[in-house]
Amino acid sequence: EQNEYMGISVGILPDSSNNYKLVYCVAASCWMPQLAIFSKEGRLISKEQIAQGCGSDCGYGCKDSLIISSSSELKQIFEEWEYDCKQEDQLAKMKIRTVEITYVIGNSGKIESKPTESIEAKSIGQKK
Repeated sequence: EQNEYMGISVGILPDSSNNYKLVYCVAASCWMPQLAIFSKEGRLISKEQIAQGCGSDCGYGCKDSLIISSSSELKQIFEEWEYDCKQEDQLAKMKIRTVEITYVIGNSGKIESKPTESIEAKSIGQKK
């Protein structure tokens, strides 16, 4: 039986008068960051996976970043791109999708997520 809380601690955000905020990672194909909010008595109030990780292959790439803006706000920026592997200049034309999710921790300790998404075509490579 695997405990869902098994993982490694990354750090603790500054506590408020009502709760503690713990950032930790759980094991998957890569370490997946989580945010858990506990009451001062140690009761779990809420938890949220705050990044998704990614893998790359020919024709696909991605990057997942996490920014701690303040003790009550974190931002995940997930970017992925697609390109044609068979082109001589593989990076000549790319389709880029960016998803930003802002996680806001309320006074009660509940986590609210606010996603925004954008898709753009970009030409970053140079023809040879």
